[in-house]
Amino acid sequence: MREARERELGPEGFALRDALDEFALANRGDPIVLAAVPATIAWARSRNAELAPMPAVIRRRELRPFVEERRRVMEGDPGFPGEYYVSGEVLVQADGQNHLAPVEPIMRRLGDPVRPPAVVRAPERELRAGTRRALRAARRMLRAVRRRGLSFPGDQVTPQAIFVMAAHALAHSRALLRKYEPSAVVVLATPNNGPRALVHTARELGVPSVYFPHTSVLTDQTLNDLPTDYAGLRGAEEVGYYEEVAGPSERIEVVGDPSMTEADELPAPDESLPPVLAPPIEEEFLRDVVPMVAEAVEGPVLVSPHPEADLDLLTRMIPPDWELWRDRTYDLLRKGPPMILQYTSGVSREALSLGIPAIELRLPPGRPIGYPMIREPHVRIVSTAAELRDAIEAARAAIADGAARLALRDWARRWSWPAGDEAARRGAELVRRAASGPPPGPIWSAWPGPGDRD
Repeated sequence: MREARERELGPEGFALRDALDEFALANRGDPIVLAAVPATIAWARSRNAELAPMPAVIRRRELRPFVEERRRVMEGDPGFPGEYYVSGEVLVQADGQNHLAPVEPIMRRLGDPVRPPAVVRAPERELRAGTRRALRAARRMLRAVRRRGLSFPGDQVTPQAIFVMAAHALAHSRALLRKYEPSAVVVLATPNNGPRALVHTARELGVPSVYFPHTSVLTDQTLNDLPTDYAGLRGAEEVGYYEEVAGPSERIEVVGDPSMTEADELPAPDESLPPVLAPPIEEEFLRDVVPMVAEAVEGPVLVSPHPEADLDLLTRMIPPDWELWRDRTYDLLRKGPPMILQYTSGVSREALSLGIPAIELRLPPGRPIGYPMIREPHVRIVSTAAELRDAIEAARAAIADGAARLALRDWARRWSWPAGDEAARRGAELVRRAASGPPPGPIWSAWPGPGDRD
């Protein structure tokens, strides 16, 4: 795995990751480190434009606007329904609509999901104390990185803010677990602060945890490892992918994707629809993707942004004859567009499951592919406008070929199947099984905490 990770991350990214590995092991007794380091390296990998630019020198008071803005987004914006839900005797952590969609059908089988009231959150004095501990831990991490002659991309504020949010997530998790005494907890994104904090705190209190993916499995397994006690994955290929690292486990099951409602028949192609583009979020990548697509596609494009995308930014950057789709991409795909063009997105799985050709925009050329499901010949991978024009022509032929479309669906189902009600039933049964006993321990944690790895 080490050699594969070095090829994927490149020399600088690999050196930074190695430094964080060492720091996590050296501080394995600190739950803030356990919760924050995975989110820190995920941020460093993505260089999320939402978090930058910020000043290079940070004082504690300068973190306040950052934390308040994140709280506003997560709790106030209608696109982000909230971080925690209680469903029957189960506590669920779900960051935004992308996470909520695959778990809501499972929650409804366990009990009517409700959001805990604000009074259940941790008291301010505990949050202030957590902030102080988090800043000390973050600065230890920054010193460890600097000793290797390395730095984070962009700024040093964001890593510290991530540590503060991890401390707050741990405090809120303790308050929620003590209030509701759930029989199990459910998470959907293992690198994130909230899920990591909830899993760690639940294990301390003897509560088992279950992981359901909110997107397709990533190439770098350590960014969606399995620190939970149980995992309900989407398909046989995902299970096999993890078994290469963690070994066979009776606690890993194929559940499928409850958020999808696939029919036996593929949607009929709609010749009136243009190609669909699932663009990147970050402006720096949009500046490469949009011109290439505009050069290769004759006519309009229907842009279906990520739920967290900046729509004002996207509107400014796309040509005036392109249109924005403002609902879920899967609903658009069910209408039968001729193809989907995407930049490092798991939405290709949804397209292929409907027999719709997918084209991955690999910019810059040679960029590692983020999802193992995205591979030739099932998904065309292009890096130039000329390659994209050829792939578009092939996609138009494939969408008219029934056998070719069924082959695409078969590949997608190897990674995700079943769907809908059957997947929700399997997910609920797995949660009930997990809740029937004490937590047996993490399936495989890439970021060890107390007792996670000897």
